[in-house]
Amino acid sequence: MSKRIQLSTRPAEAKEAEGADRWVGLDEPSSPADKRIKPVRLTFDLDPELHRRLRIHCFTLGQPISEFLRNQIQSVVEVDAFHKP
Repeated sequence: MSKRIQLSTRPAEAKEAEGADRWVGLDEPSSPADKRIKPVRLTFDLDPELHRRLRIHCFTLGQPISEFLRNQIQSVVEVDAFHKP
């Protein structure tokens, strides 16, 4: 039993940057409503004590750690962008 995956053929114009960009974008959805934003995974290490305190803090807020961190990162990025000339 073998699986066959259908791949599009690479056009001759793909050697040019514009042609390559067009070729890579062949599988993009046709309408903006079809596009889905794929989240990016962020992994980092925390000190076990800091992690424990973060878990307690988020528990008292009734908020998952991931949601809390996303909100914190978003607020830092927005403030940073606001203060840039």
